[in-house]
Amino acid sequence: MKIKAILFIFLWFFPAVCFAQDLQPFSARVRLDISGDENLKNRVLSFVSHGLSSLGDVVLTDNKYKWIIEIVAIEVFTKGGSKVGVALSLAVLEVFDNTLILPYIPDVIQQFVSLYTPHFHKFIDHQLKVDSLEGLQRMCNNFVADFDSRVLKAEREDHQREIDFLKAYKDKKSK
Repeated sequence: MKIKAILFIFLWFFPAVCFAQDLQPFSARVRLDISGDENLKNRVLSFVSHGLSSLGDVVLTDNKYKWIIEIVAIEVFTKGGSKVGVALSLAVLEVFDNTLILPYIPDVIQQFVSLYTPHFHKFIDHQLKVDSLEGLQRMCNNFVADFDSRVLKAEREDHQREIDFLKAYKDKKSK
């Protein structure tokens, strides 16, 4: 049991210690997928992408992303056919990073793991928001604020702890 604990600690910290000099400031890489009613998609894309970009440390990308934000936007109608509002389904998924485990997987199954794990996702959050037609921007802004406080805040804090640990390790080692 002790060997497993030591191995776990070694595997957890070894990559970080080796690359401590290359540690970059926090950057959240996000893929944004929007579907639904055509007349809403562009507006939602504009509101959410602007909100995420304004956070300063979010990069919207289709490559090497850590999170996927899936949004479905639809118009809401009464039984009589009158348009009364909009509904958004907003899901946040975290992508499984198989590059962290591949070096420790036996060669025999590395190809299998490489082929089948890139599509693994961890479900982080889901929200269903409904508002008037005028409330679309407010819903998008509230979602971005929730994503920032529920997901990114913890990631920023973890990243800062890692930087602090590595600086302390480097300082201790240089003495």
